[in-house]
Amino acid sequence: IKDRWNRDVQLFQPFVENLIPSYFQTGYHQAYSLSVTGGSDRVNYFVVGRIQDEDGPIGFNDMFADRPGLKETNDELRRSQATANVVITPIEKVRVGVNTMYAELKETVPNNGNNIYGVFPNLTQTFLRLACTEVGPNCPKVNLYGTNSFMTANEGIYQQTEVETNHFIGSTNVNYTPVTSVKLDATFGVDFINESQTFFRPFGWNVDKYTTANVEGFRDVDEVRRRVLTADFKGSWDKSLGDYVTSTFLLGTQGFLSQRTSRGGTGNRFPGPGLEVVGAGADPTVTETWERNTQVGAYLQEQVGWKDWAFFTVGGRWDANSAFGESFQTG
Repeated sequence: IKDRWNRDVQLFQPFVENLIPSYFQTGYHQAYSLSVTGGSDRVNYFVVGRIQDEDGPIGFNDMFADRPGLKETNDELRRSQATANVVITPIEKVRVGVNTMYAELKETVPNNGNNIYGVFPNLTQTFLRLACTEVGPNCPKVNLYGTNSFMTANEGIYQQTEVETNHFIGSTNVNYTPVTSVKLDATFGVDFINESQTFFRPFGWNVDKYTTANVEGFRDVDEVRRRVLTADFKGSWDKSLGDYVTSTFLLGTQGFLSQRTSRGGTGNRFPGPGLEVVGAGADPTVTETWERNTQVGAYLQEQVGWKDWAFFTVGGRWDANSAFGESFQTG
């Protein structure tokens, strides 16, 4: 207690040490955005970009001395996003709209939560009387914060958890009005998402020789890719059937194709420091899943109105989905 906390404490004498300030430091957050808009009588556009960077208040890099070859975890967040919308009117009866969005996220967080190997859960179990700085008769293992569970706080900060996401959305809409009563519309869309998550314990992360979990290193990676393609076509025809009766006929078809691919792997017992890929482990495992779903549908509808007060509507729809199975009869 004297060496670690610089206190002269008698046997069974209670004392208090405020450790919370040592866990944190001043974080920072910065965000920037830029937008551009303009156009002419034929083309209009709007473009915006945003960047966000955040380094949170966790101060693990100041709590312990640096270890060669090991990197402390941190609470970092970086986001970027760009959006572009363009509307083109090449001729009076045609309108084309293009919308796109791309977003990227990268986040690093400490191993935490309801977790026996979480850094903060271990720090909350600090026993001041067990804290020591050098191995000796009263200190079998170095334990600067006296954590009495499955690892020391110093060991815990070398566990790395990272998340990265890339997301793109795009759509194109074409609207054609050959005559006032007839409208034709087509929309095409794409949606791509790529997500990855990594959990890593480097070789020799048990710097205090306290923990016994994966001391030769461990790495778990998961990557999920999602893709959705959509198409929508529809047309409408409005007609007057005399002074009091109107008719609106709708006809359309829709379809989408979605696909999800998941790949992952784990590796442990690396041969030495600096090897940080799953394949370098002595016991690698690999997982992979793939699924695809396709759906198409068509519909029609007729609506008859009387004096814009009473309406009669009749319609029908047909759908087919790959989830129905190969035996499903569409005709």
